[in-house]
Amino acid sequence: MPNRLCETCRNTREATLARDAIVDQFGIENLDEKVTELGCKNYEHKWLDPYSGKDFTDPRELDTDHVVPLGNAHSSGGWGWDREKREQYANYMKNNYHLLNVLNSENRGKGLRPPQEYMPPNDGFLCEYINIWMRIKDEWRLDYSCLEMVFLLDCDDACQSGDPAQIKSVCRRVGSSEPHPDLIKSAKVWGCPESDLKSALPKNAKE
Repeated sequence: MPNRLCETCRNTREATLARDAIVDQFGIENLDEKVTELGCKNYEHKWLDPYSGKDFTDPRELDTDHVVPLGNAHSSGGWGWDREKREQYANYMKNNYHLLNVLNSENRGKGLRPPQEYMPPNDGFLCEYINIWMRIKDEWRLDYSCLEMVFLLDCDDACQSGDPAQIKSVCRRVGSSEPHPDLIKSAKVWGCPESDLKSALPKNAKE
């Protein structure tokens, strides 16, 4: 959802930082005064990175991450979008989950990888992450690979159990260069074609 502090921001990154700033150390009235006087370049705030679960006070440590990366969206159906829709996807701020401010090293390590190749290190965010991923793909009518869908469904089933140990066990069946063996077994049960039982992207893929 748009944030009332974003009107003074020059770009999408500044807007998301304003939207996500934790302002308890100032009080909202004081923050309003600071934004009015100094604009979005005033970053005397802190941010919670949901991927690592850590707080940060320096925005230079954060990247604005497309949860479903631009390259992944392109290969999942976005290749058919016109320029206007591509720009809309890249800068979408009509909700608070399409773009997230996360530790820059974590974002760059993620690159273009889908969930079966990358999951955030914060165990408390695993279920939310796959829910956001599926929500974005469905909202933008993007395709899933068979392996991707199997991983998401298995992880979602574990999340429905509410058992932290099971969630961690299933939702961390990831492989950065090759699919996790347990995921391959599950994918075969689901009937995924052999062509899908491989890594979707090169190990060093970047967004």
